[in-house]
Amino acid sequence: MEYSLVFDPDRCCGCCGCVNACRSWRGGARRRMELIWLHAEDAPSPRHLALSCRHCADPACLAVCPGDAIAKTEDGTVTVQEENCLDCRACADACPFDVPRFNEDSGVMEKCDLCRGLPVEGIAPPCAATCPTGALRLELVEREEKREAEQSLLTLLKERRGQSFPKEY
Repeated sequence: MEYSLVFDPDRCCGCCGCVNACRSWRGGARRRMELIWLHAEDAPSPRHLALSCRHCADPACLAVCPGDAIAKTEDGTVTVQEENCLDCRACADACPFDVPRFNEDSGVMEKCDLCRGLPVEGIAPPCAATCPTGALRLELVEREEKREAEQSLLTLLKERRGQSFPKEY
């Protein structure tokens, strides 16, 4: 079992509570909200997507990092070891969710790390704890369930604005 930030786009109201909680707690741009339009037969349908690191079952960022700056813990959390970051940005290029962001001030890549240490004894990270609709939840899931959720989100991202998402997974 691994931790996962489970996201249900059908429950997301687009309030940006998760984004604001993340910025207040950690600063930077570790989480963002996107509005996409799905093309239905009768009319376009809006969907809000709260995007951050998916803590993937098989992280593409980890596989390409030449400095071993990306690590995956036993509980499934994918982290950046800042002291090992070479500023090559390979992780950003590899991520199918376009998550890692370069911090000009610190000179290293940043991404969600589930607010290190908080997922103990049922305490959710601020982003999930703030979500008023329960669209974002911290859960322990099987790796296969993580893979399925990743593919589902990628499908939504590929449909945004009727265009293909630029990165394939």
